[in-house]
Amino acid sequence: MSCPSTQAYSARWPPSRYGRTSSRPGQAGCRGWSVGKARYERERTAAWQRFQQALAEQELAEEIRRRRLAEARRRHEQQVAELTREVVEHNAAVDKLAADVHAGVPDAVEEYFEQVLAQSTYPEEFPQDYEVAYRPEPQELVIKYWLPGSEVVPLARGYRYVKTRQEIDPLPRPVKEIKELYATVIAQLALRTMRECFAVPVIDVVDSVVFSGHVKARDRATGREIEPCVISVGARREVFDELVLDELDAAACLTHLKAIMSPHPYDLAPVEPLIKFEYAKYRFAEPIDALAGMDSRQDLLKMDWYRFENLVRQLFEAMGMTVSITRSSRDEGIDAVAYLKTDVVHRAEYIIQAKRYSKCVPTESVRALAGVVEEKRATAGILVTTSWVGPESKTFVARNNRLTIIEGGELKHLLAEHLHVDVRIEFPRKSPRR
Repeated sequence: MSCPSTQAYSARWPPSRYGRTSSRPGQAGCRGWSVGKARYERERTAAWQRFQQALAEQELAEEIRRRRLAEARRRHEQQVAELTREVVEHNAAVDKLAADVHAGVPDAVEEYFEQVLAQSTYPEEFPQDYEVAYRPEPQELVIKYWLPGSEVVPLARGYRYVKTRQEIDPLPRPVKEIKELYATVIAQLALRTMRECFAVPVIDVVDSVVFSGHVKARDRATGREIEPCVISVGARREVFDELVLDELDAAACLTHLKAIMSPHPYDLAPVEPLIKFEYAKYRFAEPIDALAGMDSRQDLLKMDWYRFENLVRQLFEAMGMTVSITRSSRDEGIDAVAYLKTDVVHRAEYIIQAKRYSKCVPTESVRALAGVVEEKRATAGILVTTSWVGPESKTFVARNNRLTIIEGGELKHLLAEHLHVDVRIEFPRKSPRR
């Protein structure tokens, strides 16, 4: 169809201000329509491209969101799984601890009562530092407690307002009263600690409690750190349960319980604890008679290690000591512990190592024994061996007056003298000249 003449519409349609590109009917309008359609197509194409780009961006954003959601869900599920595992492990540990406590396992009982004592509330000046040991055979709990120093007692018994100076002056507390109050404080702390241990519902595990109170201070004479024991008291459950703690006098109660109390705790005058804590921490094994079935010429190198340790134990017992063999899994480098009473109160403690060697004992073993003696604060250390030690070890022992070495030859002599047994030590090869 041809376009109509524009003259027919000239009167009705005024000329467009866009000239011949008008979209009005007519020839010029057809060309405008073509131009408008092209522009429309361009705009439509551009809009479609923008739509496609926005759609792609939205799909990408949705994909990122889904990935983040999946990652968050994965992390959440992982955290839930970890928390669930921790809860299961924690509950299993609690159940195991409870079962071990009721079974009287020493490590479990010690951990349990450490948690019990940790619940106690004291003033900030009180250190609340302690160690717990459990002796399963007598069902005895041994507590080493670090007491507060005398500074917990206020030096002022009151205050006075001086009107003329408009000041407040402290009223000094008498020294005698300070010492009495301090003795009362540590007596009450000892009884309270024992009550907390007896109050827990494990009566079938703990039959008695021994409390030893120590004070961390510095020796005025030497300036060295010291931890003197100023109070040591023990009681069985049936005796302690009869006490009316709300009505009694703490000092009088300690006398009733036959406690060992420092006559001057304020001055840190030490006393010997009822049970040395280090001794209570040892895990001792059941002794055996190493002499039973021994022939007249037993070769010590062919004797098993446990029987050899018991032979050494019996030797020192024959020499007047009280000796216990430690368990191999918990000996901390200690094969036996020996005690020798030096007077009515004090006793010497010896750490014993028994080395069934066919070669020279390494110097490291001698130095390690010295370290154990120092750590355990023992009186001395004794190394008993079927072999010998080298010159370096002998020099080290000569400089350390707390170590004694018993070599194979001397060991044979001591066994013959005190146990009346004649033993042999047959080395695979001849020992070197020394």
